[in-house]
Amino acid sequence: MRSYREFLTESKKQYTFRIKVAGEVADEQLEKLESSFDRWGLASLSKPKRTPIQEHPQDFPEVTNSEVSIMELIVNYPATPRDILECVHSALGIPVDHIRVYNKDDPHE
Repeated sequence: MRSYREFLTESKKQYTFRIKVAGEVADEQLEKLESSFDRWGLASLSKPKRTPIQEHPQDFPEVTNSEVSIMELIVNYPATPRDILECVHSALGIPVDHIRVYNKDDPHE
C-alpha cells in the first residue's frame, strides 16, 4: 500500500486557463503578469497571440476596432477564472470589461 506522501506526489494537478485581452499586451506587461501569478504557482504563461483588428471582436461586444491578445496560463494551485481576471486587471491596469478568462473545459470556448 502506498503512503499518503507518495499518493500526493503522484497526484500533482495543474489548472489551465485561457486569457483574452482586448488590445495589445506588451512584453513589460507580460513580466508583471508572470510575477503576479506566482501566488498560484505559475507553471507557464504563453506569449500573447494576436488576432487581426476587428470592428467588433468576439467576446467583447462593448469594444470596437481592436485586436485581441490570447494567452494560455497553467498554474499549480487551484484558482477561479474570477481570481485570474482580478489579477490581470490589477497587474495591467486594463478595465475589467476588456478581459475574459475561461477554464480549459469552459463551454464558451
